[in-house]
Amino acid sequence: LPTIYSEAFAAGGFGPGSDWTAVSVTGAQAWNTSNQGNGSNYYAVMNGFASGNQNNEDWLISKAVSLVGKSQAVLNFTTDVRYAGNALQVYATDNYTGNPATTTWTQLSPVLDTNINAFGDWVSSGNVSLNAFLGKDVRIAFKYTSTTSAAATWEVDDFKIKAQ
Repeated sequence: LPTIYSEAFAAGGFGPGSDWTAVSVTGAQAWNTSNQGNGSNYYAVMNGFASGNQNNEDWLISKAVSLVGKSQAVLNFTTDVRYAGNALQVYATDNYTGNPATTTWTQLSPVLDTNINAFGDWVSSGNVSLNAFLGKDVRIAFKYTSTTSAAATWEVDDFKIKAQ
């Protein structure tokens, strides 16, 4: 399928002008972009550790991508996880209200990295069907949560929505 939207998460984070909205519900930590201080391969990253594990709920929400006139659509991205903590959750919606708490979300089931012992082993999500959103504008959200017991670092890259 042809790519109709892609995001490589360049330097600069998620401020004004970004296709993505970072929403911090709980905790001082927030989604950002990083390249680990070298090279041009940036990615989105969320880490709930700051002088210890912190309670966090943080959303990274894409712009609306039109699936109007499409007969099939999939989502594909890569993840990398390090340290123990909650799994990243991935959602889609066609009615974002501007507030994650009042939006009706559909949870998606991508493949996610499970190797908490090392960075750098990027894992493909596989092709996650977005066919439930054909004929609509869809937004994708990554929901990160951490607790005072465990705060994983999640990285997301190579985001693509493909459709025809």
